[in-house]
Amino acid sequence: MSLSDSSPFLSSNQTLESSLRIAGSNDSLALALLHAACFPDAAWSATTIHDILSGCGGCGVLAEAPPLATPVGFVLCRTILDEAEILSFGVAPPWRRFGLGRRLLTAAQHMATTTGATALFLEVAEDNHPAQNLYRQNGFFRVGRRPDYYRHGGASVAALILKRTLLE
Repeated sequence: MSLSDSSPFLSSNQTLESSLRIAGSNDSLALALLHAACFPDAAWSATTIHDILSGCGGCGVLAEAPPLATPVGFVLCRTILDEAEILSFGVAPPWRRFGLGRRLLTAAQHMATTTGATALFLEVAEDNHPAQNLYRQNGFFRVGRRPDYYRHGGASVAALILKRTLLE
């Protein structure tokens, strides 16, 4: 993917490349380290991630950057009957704002559809406006709010519950 010269990380003649692949339970440690980089106040353990990926309806996608397949983004989902939920979704800070989040979100929507889900849910911090914009641009709409759901630096932040209807 090419970037414009407005990128703070790369010049206009460089490209930012990554590949997406299905994450397996053997990726749990790498995913836990990436989760900690994305969410330092609420990092998940490798055991938690392993349980999601090996549990009923659990799945994930991992974005890796060449040349060493460095993990740079992920999405973890679970489908139960006809509803899927994005449990966690993150992109490493230096890789944000280059379209990788959109690619991971599209992959999550595809996985949810192929598992029979007709709706995809997620929660996002009320103060995370870049993520809310991404979700809105991809067809998500607000269906609820959980007060005091997240803790950021000792402060409570509400979660917005978003939904996207999937094509059957």
